Amino acid sequence: MDRQQFLQDKDVERFANWMARQLPSLRVHLRIKRSRFVPAQIDQQLIGIEAVLAHYVWRKSWNETKAETAQFRSDLRSALLARDQERLLAVCAEIVRWGGDRNPNRGTMPFLRAQQDLAGYLDVSASAMLLDSADTTQLGAVERMNSMLTKVHAFLAKDGLPIYDSRVAAAIAGLLECYRQSEARADWTEVPGALCFPALMTSRTVFDLNPHALGHGLMAYRTGVWASSKVRLGWLLRRVLEKNTTLFEGEGSLQARMHAFEASLFMLGYDVACLGSDDGAAAESNGLPPAPRPRPPRGNRVSEKWKLAEEAGVLSQAGTLTNRVPFRYLADEDEIIIEYAGRRTTTYFTLPQDRTDSLPLFLSEGPIGLGAAQQQGAGDDRSLGNWLLVEGLAASRQYASRVAAVMCQEGLLAQTATNPLMFDAPPQVVD
Repeated sequence: MDRQQFLQDKDVERFANWMARQLPSLRVHLRIKRSRFVPAQIDQQLIGIEAVLAHYVWRKSWNETKAETAQFRSDLRSALLARDQERLLAVCAEIVRWGGDRNPNRGTMPFLRAQQDLAGYLDVSASAMLLDSADTTQLGAVERMNSMLTKVHAFLAKDGLPIYDSRVAAAIAGLLECYRQSEARADWTEVPGALCFPALMTSRTVFDLNPHALGHGLMAYRTGVWASSKVRLGWLLRRVLEKNTTLFEGEGSLQARMHAFEASLFMLGYDVACLGSDDGAAAESNGLPPAPRPRPPRGNRVSEKWKLAEEAGVLSQAGTLTNRVPFRYLADEDEIIIEYAGRRTTTYFTLPQDRTDSLPLFLSEGPIGLGAAQQQGAGDDRSLGNWLLVEGLAASRQYASRVAAVMCQEGLLAQTATNPLMFDAPPQVVD
């Protein structure tokens, strides 16, 4: 599919028309917890997607972030023009650090360092994803995509190619669900292919907005699908802004407006349920049934992602730190999934990577213990088990045993003592 074919799709055109018309009056209850990237908790009732942009924060405000990312774009492009491999790697490292990469020894940076001609690779992959000429069936030049590499490619592009991460994916799927409900698209039995924007995380999907939504599937380890979604989202954002020239007009150029649009989606995607708040006002205004909806179970999505990871050969092995019980886990830029394989059933514990952002704040007061005793409830003790309970990440302290082993292996924690087990933050995790 090329851009012309995408724009001629009737479902694409109708959805773009709906967004151009509805986004200025979109009702949002933006609720985001404090973390190392969000210095102060956000709880705001907003009208209009541009009001969402006014509350953008990723350590800094939107205006500060624009300046920071503009520098990334300039540095990346100048290093590429000079064919300077070391400078390219240094700038990419700065970008992924800004983007929240929690383990520089896994994923993005090892992949980029393995490129003998990094400038050549970035050139070829950038050409494949040019919004004016891209073909979603011809994206083989893009060898890998993840939540950090999508930022590198977006900053290299000059045409507004968006960052496609877990929040942006959830937000655009959520808006499509609002459109589907408000426009009574009862004829849809599945999401149209041109508008299918798969989720990256099992815990951040359109089902958080509506458990009866049509699913977009999971992206996991499918580079071609990720690149296609990134390109199609770019086409869609541009089309909406061409239809409504007042949206984000204060940002200037079309490309700058596209970046602002993407940044607004990013904020919506922290919790896409913000489009259907508990009081029903946002839900009714945005076209959703007004009744509050409980969050759906994630079991099927977790097992689906685990299977995709198993097929891709990206599962890891670990052992508990006390009695060395072996187990498997999956860790990517978006979440950690730990397997509990029993004789009859297998279950999984899921830890979103962005929920670990509160751990450095917890560790700032000094080392913590394990605290995995199952009989203990939440308390005042400084332990990993208590942190899991207080943050609402686990129903029992017992998960701390495997979580500690994974976090140490992934560089999110450093073991500082054995008897009793004690942990602190590795230097690279402390801002």
